[in-house]
Amino acid sequence: MDALSGAPGVRSKRWSGQEGTTQEVDAANNAKLLSSLVGLADRRARFVCAAAWHGEGGELVTTGSVEGTILDAPSGTHGFGYDPYFRSSELAMTLADATTEQKRLVSHRGRAFDALLAALRVRRVLP
Repeated sequence: MDALSGAPGVRSKRWSGQEGTTQEVDAANNAKLLSSLVGLADRRARFVCAAAWHGEGGELVTTGSVEGTILDAPSGTHGFGYDPYFRSSELAMTLADATTEQKRLVSHRGRAFDALLAALRVRRVLP
């Protein structure tokens, strides 16, 4: 997040330092996120994914992102991690409120890999 100087960043799964079940880790990460945002008006955030390929003919790195804001309270029962607090600007709902198909439309991972596949096709690495 911009307001948190890029945190939680690439180590978002381990940001809180909590160990245990997925639910325990997610709860600790979300608690740390909310406590870090106390008093901050700017809650803009994004999920970013980088996809890389290395092979004959060189290397490629592409990225994909989804923009949104962090809410004070969770919403939705789908997804995992920060999804209940992340309100997608494009979907106008949290990623945990979105259906699998809706989430797929804005997926930062999907966008990164779609861009990578397109670049590989341009290079004629893929048909």
